[in-house]
Amino acid sequence: MDRITGTLKFYSKARNGNAVLTGKWDNGKDKMFCGWDEAEPLRDAKLVYEHPVETWDNGDPRWVVNGEPEITLEVEWKDKKAFTKICVNGETAESTPGVSGPPRAVLHHPLSSSSLAQRAEYFGECLAKAAGLWNEQVTDDVLYKTAFTLYKG
Repeated sequence: MDRITGTLKFYSKARNGNAVLTGKWDNGKDKMFCGWDEAEPLRDAKLVYEHPVETWDNGDPRWVVNGEPEITLEVEWKDKKAFTKICVNGETAESTPGVSGPPRAVLHHPLSSSSLAQRAEYFGECLAKAAGLWNEQVTDDVLYKTAFTLYKG
């Protein structure tokens, strides 16, 4: 099994249906690939999400990475086919009960079991991210609703 660790910077869907994970990886590569289904835990944990407004020219959604998450890819080869497990927060798929076989992941939402101060700090980060999503001036109401969507997501 190959373990590749790095910081996820960009996330997109390739034409062949795979997920493209662009970042700074410890194997020296800029891009790693895994199946779209194998990357679903990243979407479920809201570490990546569809941009609320922008799309590509063909109508496909643009994806945004929530912060710069540290993730580990555990790639296992079976019959010349790669199976990828995605792990975050320094954990491995084997250390988590109930995780069996590819494709699974270990993920933690930033708000799980956090204090009010941590939640307020996280909402502040969401507010800053929301401001960065809009290229033009928007009303405070739109900015707040975008931040709240990111926070709840």
